[in-house]
Amino acid sequence: MDSKDMETILSFFRDRNPFDSTETKLRNIESGVTADESTNPECALAIGKSILQGMCGIPQNRFTFKRSLQAVPLKEKSFVKLDDEGLQIDTQLLFQRLTTAAEVH
Repeated sequence: MDSKDMETILSFFRDRNPFDSTETKLRNIESGVTADESTNPECALAIGKSILQGMCGIPQNRFTFKRSLQAVPLKEKSFVKLDDEGLQIDTQLLFQRLTTAAEVH
């Protein structure tokens, strides 16, 4: 690593300080996206245990994972312009559909 690379890294962290004590919300240091009030990844363990308890006694093929019971992650704002129209992309849903399609083929 040369001095130019080091300066690039330092500049990046000056603009996106992950240890900013004035910032109380979860923030992605790469994209700058700040979590809203519905984001609750700190509760993931408790939410996971609650989901597992709810699964007890229910056959595997009958259990459905309800979005309302899941932890809410930091939402990445994926916006693409296509033919002069804006398109909002849900990256998690896209990933789920791609993995489902891959399993079918």
